[in-house]
Amino acid sequence: MENKKTFRENYDQKVSKAFIILTLAHIPLFLAVAWFFKTEFSVAILGPILIASAPIVTYLMNPSSKLTTNLNGFAMMALSGVMIHLGKGMIEMHFHIFAFMSFLIFTGRVLPILVALVTVA
Repeated sequence: MENKKTFRENYDQKVSKAFIILTLAHIPLFLAVAWFFKTEFSVAILGPILIASAPIVTYLMNPSSKLTTNLNGFAMMALSGVMIHLGKGMIEMHFHIFAFMSFLIFTGRVLPILVALVTVA
């Protein structure tokens, strides 16, 4: 018997993959911010890699896992913290929180948004 995935499982898998790619795509952005503000390049490179490691591991174990979507909520807000750090606390860097909080709507779940809120609080 063929194991068919539901629409929800396929959607969760695609959204989780997109969030992981988005997390790693922050590396060039963070390098630019670190260069402009003369902050640590090591944080700009290792920050997104370490933050993405947990969602990547859970994605590889089960691509449509609810845990992966929750970890992506955490990862988005952790990236905001790294960006604020690299920008030396500049108020404009805090808008990353609002922008990426709205991205979590694409998960179609409430829990990743709550995880993100708790993380940023």
